[in-house]
Amino acid sequence: MAKKPQRKLFFAIVFLTLLVLSSVCVSLIPCVNASKVSVQDKGLSLLSDVLNLDMTEYAITMREYPQDSYLGVMPQEHV
Repeated sequence: MAKKPQRKLFFAIVFLTLLVLSSVCVSLIPCVNASKVSVQDKGLSLLSDVLNLDMTEYAITMREYPQDSYLGVMPQEHV
């Protein structure tokens, strides 16, 4: 009969340990949502930051070409 209280205590300790560990893991997950940058924004950033062009001086027309998927997989985006 002495084994039953020890067994309950063991399972209670294991349960509480798992509960504390899971709550610590959840608290370490960052709660930040990253914004998705479009291909057009990447292109403008490339022109202004890398090539050091003043984009207010130019008239810019953005064109978007449809991309076909191959077996449901979209190809990589090119700027």
